[in-house]
Amino acid sequence: KKQQEGENADEHALTDAELRHFWYHCADANRVGELTALLLRFIIATGGQRPYRMIVAPWSCYDMKAKTVRTESRKGRGQVRIILTPLTDRALEILKRVKKINGHHKWPWTFTGENPIAITTPRNAVLRFLDDKAAIMDASTGQRVAPFIPRDLRRTAKQIMQRAGVEPHLRDLLQDHGQSGVANKHYANNPDAALPDKWRAIKAYDEALQSI
Repeated sequence: KKQQEGENADEHALTDAELRHFWYHCADANRVGELTALLLRFIIATGGQRPYRMIVAPWSCYDMKAKTVRTESRKGRGQVRIILTPLTDRALEILKRVKKINGHHKWPWTFTGENPIAITTPRNAVLRFLDDKAAIMDASTGQRVAPFIPRDLRRTAKQIMQRAGVEPHLRDLLQDHGQSGVANKHYANNPDAALPDKWRAIKAYDEALQSI
């Protein structure tokens, strides 16, 4: 109970209507390119993953057949922990579009091919969307998507999982949040061991996302 309260207390999340509108209209905003809009959709589709980890991962980390992306978490004295994130059909469809744009580059998420996009790119895109007429949800009333930041997409995904009945530890596992103890050590040494539980979480989440 405390964990659920902690997830929701005094923290912003998008409503279903706002999330749906953002998903379909983010790319309509001035100075928000297709690639950046696809990245934001990808973050949503993968259950609210940390943008930076996805941005810096080269194509070699994406396994389309296994339906996973391998990212790294670096903490402490150069310690690297491998994280495998399952890719739903929704996420794979996004990557197919990205492949047409950047399939010839080292990274999916790059503008130049020389390095990944800047970590500030998603935040700037959200700000541009919020300032644009694309954020208007109801033309008759002028109702707009309420201000948010990319981090709120992570919280929104977690709340969707919560409503879908995904257990707290599976929500945290999928988002690689607050993992500690024996289970985390086991997963750190063998990231494949966490995949079945992650798939349980993301399948329930994806079904809820589809309804939204």
